[in-house]
Amino acid sequence: MPIHFDENAGSKTIFNFLQLFIGLGYDVTFLNDSCWGYDGKYTDILQQMGVEVVYGNKYWHNQTDWMDKNAGRFDLVLLSRPNIGMKYLDRFKHEPNCKIAYYGHDLHYVREMREYELTGNKELLDRSVNHKIEELHLHEEADISLVVSSDEKRIVDGELGTARTVVTPIFFYKNIPYKEPDFDRKNGLLFVGGFDHTPNVDGILWFVKEILPLVRKRIPGIKLTIAGSNPKKKILDLAGKDITVTGYLPDDELDKLYDASLISIVPVRFGAGVKGKTVDAMHHKMAVVSTSIGLEGLPGINDCIRPHDTPEEFADEIVRLCSDKDAVRKESRANYSYVMNRFSYDAALDLFRSVFGDGHKEKHRPIRILDIVYYMACPPKSGGALRVISPLEKWMRTADWNLTSYSPTEPGKTYRAASSI
Repeated sequence: MPIHFDENAGSKTIFNFLQLFIGLGYDVTFLNDSCWGYDGKYTDILQQMGVEVVYGNKYWHNQTDWMDKNAGRFDLVLLSRPNIGMKYLDRFKHEPNCKIAYYGHDLHYVREMREYELTGNKELLDRSVNHKIEELHLHEEADISLVVSSDEKRIVDGELGTARTVVTPIFFYKNIPYKEPDFDRKNGLLFVGGFDHTPNVDGILWFVKEILPLVRKRIPGIKLTIAGSNPKKKILDLAGKDITVTGYLPDDELDKLYDASLISIVPVRFGAGVKGKTVDAMHHKMAVVSTSIGLEGLPGINDCIRPHDTPEEFADEIVRLCSDKDAVRKESRANYSYVMNRFSYDAALDLFRSVFGDGHKEKHRPIRILDIVYYMACPPKSGGALRVISPLEKWMRTADWNLTSYSPTEPGKTYRAASSI
């Protein structure tokens, strides 16, 4: 999938991983299995970070040619998601001196089994069984096995009879002192989630049908804003007098919604892993009303947020918070403190250093990450790439050209920023 880090939690997580690897001094090459074309601002931002981005028509239908030509260049490949892992595991397993790390974003088979238990859809059961075989195989065969929570570590380690999985945060944030929002101007409810993800679709439909009417009986006219990329017709049809469906919003516009809203709702009924929408809302100093699934994988979270799994419980908590700004203020501070203690940039960097090593010290330790596929190679290049996109370059993107970038920190040297040959 494309790395649209402002549209979905999975892409944002991988984008964060890239920043961590760069912070450790690695050179990074990005290879996107499902999108070999130029991807607009997303390609540009990665290149401006100093990431080598591989794309172009020549390898669109024959990715292995590029891999064969670059065999031996890298020391480690990170495979992201089970379909990518199964596609490339054997290819890199037989490459000399190349370690493999696997990161699945969540345990797909757990999420699908929960959805099956809720819906009774037999296809989900079959899919869950197949994914379980694939995912456990990938975690077992990888040299480094990454999961998103202690819950998933317990599941994977228990299934494999090992204790080798590493828990890694999905997001991280720079540590900024808490500044209290203006709660007097905050009002209404906010749901954030991309609608290519089935749990988000189910969750907001359940909320509007089963929970919102209970809230409206006690708080007539309460506003709900639904924000997220790719809303389907049944989501768009929810829009009305007191419900706004925004579709995709850039980060700065989403920040404004967080600032204006009083409560972030997480009414997801199935899923797995850690929910990015929960962590992000807490980072934005929001009071959060969530189900148990929405709080999964967050140790000690019940000290900040209690789960509410029935429509009545969920509605009661919304009404309670709407009528008690002091309670909202207290939860806001507690939620922000929780995130800063567990999802800080420094803590994430230390974890990655302990798992992958320090690129500043290990001068010949490349890393590849695939799916979204990144490859990293040392020694690190100093400085970022200074790039200007000209009409000529736009034309060159569609041809079989090798593009280079000029590094302002090392005059006289050029570095390949994007390859289409």
